[in-house]
Amino acid sequence: MSAIEALPPEDVNVVFVAMLTTSRAVDLFLGDLTRRSRSRSGRTADSYRRLLDKFTDSLRTDEDVTGITPDDCRRFLDRYARHAPGYQHTIYATLNSFLEWLYQQQRIKKNPLDHVARPKRIAAEDLDVLTVATVDVPKLLAACQNWSEKLAVAIPAYLGPTRHACALLRLRDYDREQRTIRFGEKGSKTIKKPVPAELGRLLNSAIDAGAIVDPDDYLIPTEGYLVRKGDRDDRVVWRLIKRVGQRAGVDVTVHALRAAFATFYLESNPNDLVGLQELMGHRSIETTKVYLRKLDKQRSMENVRTLSWAAVGTGNIDQALSSQIATIRFKSSPSSGGGRIRTSVRGDSASQDGWKATS
Repeated sequence: MSAIEALPPEDVNVVFVAMLTTSRAVDLFLGDLTRRSRSRSGRTADSYRRLLDKFTDSLRTDEDVTGITPDDCRRFLDRYARHAPGYQHTIYATLNSFLEWLYQQQRIKKNPLDHVARPKRIAAEDLDVLTVATVDVPKLLAACQNWSEKLAVAIPAYLGPTRHACALLRLRDYDREQRTIRFGEKGSKTIKKPVPAELGRLLNSAIDAGAIVDPDDYLIPTEGYLVRKGDRDDRVVWRLIKRVGQRAGVDVTVHALRAAFATFYLESNPNDLVGLQELMGHRSIETTKVYLRKLDKQRSMENVRTLSWAAVGTGNIDQALSSQIATIRFKSSPSSGGGRIRTSVRGDSASQDGWKATS
């Protein structure tokens, strides 16, 4: 059969699509992600790259993306089965973003993850995250030994910005007369926040002492000489706060101070969720409500602190409640067979020695 004879009839449409390997697809996906991203740091693309490169390496061969199967996805996700639920969800979401992009680009007919169960995600208010008690914040401030440490702790504690926003603050962002600070938050969002009087006095003292001079100087002063020009790595603020925390005996991070600020603000202004939303830079009020739900859960359990069994024995308890407790019978389960029951009914013959054998 000749090559001409092998061609399909004229009324049949045939589309030839060049092979797209998984590694090449990752490059194209990340390029598209970077163009659409509002992040200025590029860290989202970097974290996606690390994860998707591992996914590519987990495949048997760097084959065409149409060869990715649900089993390939399951094997990869199983690597993280022992990690925290939140991290598992992040892995799944990243992989799903990549595969959904391939589907939108019409490179695959269906997302393989459609056949893979999504990891359960713990509600934000139930996550076990590092928190700082309100009483620990003054301890941290007292433990600071220089302006870099003082402002690294004070700015997130008084205004609740992210670590990245703290690290990039410059003197030009602080309006001493109007007493405001302009923060560059996530997604290129700019927020101008009013400065509390105590924080304002601290900033003014640092400026008057010569710790911050030039408009381009960082508002959290740099320790030592900056090797590279431009925006610094925000981990410098993390290191400053961890150092202060070790000195004060408080386990702390920037995010923990941010959460402490949100909780303290709600304790003083319980009905001002909108104000807290703006201060925290949340896009959705639902994100802000997480802090309120956490605070409400804490408060709802506080009554347990007054629980006293000793009061039953001393009579220092409400009489009605005391009578109820005194007449409780603790019985063995009907299905447990013979055993012993304890009775505490006053005047009952069984209460003379406290125990009564049963057959």
